[in-house]
Amino acid sequence: MSSEAANQRSKRQADRVRKKMAEDPKYAKEVRDDWAKSRRRSRAQANARTTESKPTPWEFSKEDQLHWAIDEFTKLSKTHANRKYGLEVFKRLLESKDWEFGDKFDLEFAVTPTPVHILRDVEVMERRGWEIKERERRGMMEEEHTPTQRHSRKRNPSAVSMERSESIKSVVDDMMAKRLPSGAVRYRDSLLDYHDDDFGCDAFIRGWMTLADDPGANVSDPRVRPLSIFSVEGSAKGMKECITFLPVAMNQPNVYVRLDSDGQPFMESIMTPAGHITCPHIDHCGVGSAIVEVLGVKVVFAWAPNLNNLRWMAQRHMVTRPKDLLEAVENMSELRVWVLFRGEGIYIDPGVPHAVISINNSAVSGWDYVDSNWLDDNTVKMRMGWEHDLMRDRKAQDIPFFESIEEIARLHRDQMDLWAQAKEHLSRKLGWIENFLKDIESALNEVLLDE
Repeated sequence: MSSEAANQRSKRQADRVRKKMAEDPKYAKEVRDDWAKSRRRSRAQANARTTESKPTPWEFSKEDQLHWAIDEFTKLSKTHANRKYGLEVFKRLLESKDWEFGDKFDLEFAVTPTPVHILRDVEVMERRGWEIKERERRGMMEEEHTPTQRHSRKRNPSAVSMERSESIKSVVDDMMAKRLPSGAVRYRDSLLDYHDDDFGCDAFIRGWMTLADDPGANVSDPRVRPLSIFSVEGSAKGMKECITFLPVAMNQPNVYVRLDSDGQPFMESIMTPAGHITCPHIDHCGVGSAIVEVLGVKVVFAWAPNLNNLRWMAQRHMVTRPKDLLEAVENMSELRVWVLFRGEGIYIDPGVPHAVISINNSAVSGWDYVDSNWLDDNTVKMRMGWEHDLMRDRKAQDIPFFESIEEIARLHRDQMDLWAQAKEHLSRKLGWIENFLKDIESALNEVLLDE
């Protein structure tokens, strides 16, 4: 049958249907219902095809990933204290041309991570922390008749003059944090950037679930404050169940990863609520870190540790301060940006300033490591030397930097300990490591003893 004849036949059939519909209202209703069902079926099939072909955000180009992240960030409530500031940072970033996207690595999970896995780790740490507190309490009761040095300080608040109390408020806050027993979980207010012993897991979960259900929720209510958790050690039924092997670059013979008491890679996690913004900071100058996104999405900013950037960071390093990420984007150079989705990670070399914006409720897990190749060009020695010069300058200034000096020294010894542990694994560079540790120990002691 020719196409013309087929068209004529279809036309005659349509005419007969229309005629019968005009004569029989019941038949007309049945036909219209069938047409409506057919249209709905076709529309549903078209939508299904569109959904299947639509790429997920992590399949976008890097530029589109950033724009998607910014759109998600705008879903925060207009009353959220960080929303306006974060959007200003993104606006300035898009206007600037002095940055590029960084490379990421992929990590497969043995089990898909959930908030429950990290909360299991939190539970283990909470229990360990309370056991330590209980032992300390019992010891204090037994020695109650003998005032300790800590008791004496508490009874003598005049050790800090009133004239300087406002200027060292942030330092006192950090000192309070260090009095927590080893293993205690630290909860921090993401809006006001402070921690309080009254914060607990219940308060964290309330804030987390509020933003998980509705990113635009009003978080100014103190009952649902968005809290962050830092340095949560991985446990067998927590994140260690999800991550069973290291990123490829950390399995190289020139790399040594910090181990836990069981001889397994020591892993820590950080959970931050939607809208969390950090100031640019340097975690370590003597070791590197690898982080992988396990929940949600984060935008990470990192700057090269060049002279200009380290000069900008000098007065800010290890100091609690108002948010200055916007100023960093405007003043520091050689910026790299990553939009991290679940299963994606980055390496952060020693001495690299970086900052993070949590687009939604998100978490990262990571490891500290050393690389013997850093000894070849004195990378680590120069970075730690920068901190030694910084400590020396702060000791000479009449401002309350004393606490950050002690903290930098403590971190240096911790990093030196990791290098000392690496000597057996990195036996080919044994002499290099020993000379490096000797030089750093000598320089650190010289700074601390210098009056």
